Amino acid sequence: MGIAITILFVSIGIEGAAVITILGAVLLAIGIGMQGTFSDLSAGIMLMMSNAFSMGNYIEVFDDSRDGVNGTVKNFNILYTTLLDDDSGVSFIVPNRVLYGSALKNHSTSKTPIVVDVVTISNKNVFIAKALENLRVDVQKYALVLKEPKVTTNVSEVTAKGTNIEVRYPLSADDYYTVGTLNVQSIIKTLIRESLINSGVKLIVRA
Repeated sequence: MGIAITILFVSIGIEGAAVITILGAVLLAIGIGMQGTFSDLSAGIMLMMSNAFSMGNYIEVFDDSRDGVNGTVKNFNILYTTLLDDDSGVSFIVPNRVLYGSALKNHSTSKTPIVVDVVTISNKNVFIAKALENLRVDVQKYALVLKEPKVTTNVSEVTAKGTNIEVRYPLSADDYYTVGTLNVQSIIKTLIRESLINSGVKLIVRA
């Protein structure tokens, strides 16, 4: 290909030395333009080999040159990774060279303490499904509740005395194991009850 181009240029009166200079400049421009792509490619291979994260993991990226980005891994290929911010629904397309050159925190691979809270409501409540969804959103929004794993709310048991609602939410190890955790859990316990009441649910105080 290069020889054919050289012959073409020479046939129209361009000297061989000039052709070599032109071709060199073109190849240099292509190399510079592809430099980022080659970096992403090699970084993608290294990330695959290191198993730093996988699809569905919630990760934080700490990059000194820009604001940090975090989200759930929705797509990973050899050139870039797509992270979804669960709160805003915004997707971030991050070049793999940024991920490989930055500190990563993978929340999904750590052993996160899960708090389980149970509250009993009246069996006469009709809109339980809506109340459970409102409750999940309210607890997830609380500042000290982690984004991953997700908060879950469900009916754990139905008895003659009432319906037991089970709420599971994650805290950081520091918040879970320190003395102040009792206060945090107390605050969230109050938040759970207020959320249910705001949804029109009647609570039952267990003896």
